[in-house]
Amino acid sequence: MRSVTFLGFNVYGIGIYFDENNSKQVKSILGGYDLSSDLNNEKSVEIISKIIDTTNFKIRISPVRNTDFNHLKDGFIKSILSSPLKKEYGEEVNHGLDEIRSIFKNFKGSVPKNHILLLSTNNGSLSFTYENTKSGEIREIGKVNEKVVSKLLLLCYLSNAKPLSESLRTSCNQGWNELI
Repeated sequence: MRSVTFLGFNVYGIGIYFDENNSKQVKSILGGYDLSSDLNNEKSVEIISKIIDTTNFKIRISPVRNTDFNHLKDGFIKSILSSPLKKEYGEEVNHGLDEIRSIFKNFKGSVPKNHILLLSTNNGSLSFTYENTKSGEIREIGKVNEKVVSKLLLLCYLSNAKPLSESLRTSCNQGWNELI
């Protein structure tokens, strides 16, 4: 669950999944570290970056309150801009954020609670898909080709550098530990 404000206001439920076909490569990366400490210090960025470069991910987001596409788009942009690593990528970040703005410009309106936004990485690109859970309708929102967008967003969730959801990061760390 991602929450905001000091009151712990819940915003959305989230799950992050990686491509099991790459388990061997991910295990190889993880095996080179002391996960009990390295996933909880500055090395977490290094570890997670290697995993992001090795496999594809799916991120399933389900709002717990009614929201809209504009709010979701702004949340992704704000998350990427808040990353302490964004300065390393310079103009690539700006280009990627323009791509996010462009794909969401044709998606207006509400996203009711419990509907699903699915983000999928494929060799660094990031695709956005919306599922209306009541009607079963699935709509492709678009794809961001700038690889830094998916990398920074995943690092915001999975690394120790200002995580967007500490409970998600902790849960994923447990999953990494169980994998090896």
